[in-house]
Amino acid sequence: MRNGKLWVGGALALGFIAYGPAAFAADQIVITPGQAKDKTITYQSAAPTRIFTVEKAATLAPGEQRFGATLNVGNLGVGGSAPSLAGGVNLRADTNIAPGAEAGLAITGMGAGGAQNLFGNIVLDGKMHWSEFSLGTTPVEVGGLATLGGMFAGGGLGSASVGVGIPLTMAFSRINLTAVPGFNFGFAAQGLMPGGTPAAAAAAGFVPALGLGLDWLLTDRLSALLDGNVGYSGGLSTQGNVGLRYGISDAFAGDLFLGYQGNPTNAINSATVGLGGYYAF
Repeated sequence: MRNGKLWVGGALALGFIAYGPAAFAADQIVITPGQAKDKTITYQSAAPTRIFTVEKAATLAPGEQRFGATLNVGNLGVGGSAPSLAGGVNLRADTNIAPGAEAGLAITGMGAGGAQNLFGNIVLDGKMHWSEFSLGTTPVEVGGLATLGGMFAGGGLGSASVGVGIPLTMAFSRINLTAVPGFNFGFAAQGLMPGGTPAAAAAAGFVPALGLGLDWLLTDRLSALLDGNVGYSGGLSTQGNVGLRYGISDAFAGDLFLGYQGNPTNAINSATVGLGGYYAF
């Protein structure tokens, strides 16, 4: 009996030596940079592929679409006028158009009373996910971004701009960091809408810009977000947001944030309070 137990024990030991490492190796999960970002940074599956205004390098997966709406109450602070809806209402739709590529359309309307004071912008953008790699154990994603925008006021299109950028996103344990260096080229484009001033087209020059953003996972559903943009065109112009994003379900996510706009050139410094929501379909 004792010899039988020794044989059984020896067989189990040999089996563990022979097959144990393979079994443990099979249990190990190799996570690609894209999977690492998706699994450790955000569980809000209905959220867009941007922070507030700064685009991440990631794009929507094939077959995915997002619709979002944001309400801002603005002109709060030094240099701002009386509190109003001057921060505006923003509507945006994004869709995957090919593997690693998405397109978006955003419309923002703002005003402080009276049709003559209404103004806003329309922005069409496209984004591509170019590559992903690792720096040591840190996943890095690289993308390309292009935008075409128009600003209208008083019923006429007053200016337009073309912009390009290169989103770079690094995913750490619970933090996603994004930087988007780029530039915009603005020009006057009046008279292109009914009621606008006489037609004109005059170059306004290149505007170098830098966007920075942080996505910090607090819980499986809640993230703290921080982003900002800096540009220079005859003076420094800044814009930033800080707030929270909560994943309500697989189809809905919501934002609550504070925003800031500053332009030392014209001494305007104002804040906004924003509430946003997203729907995935």
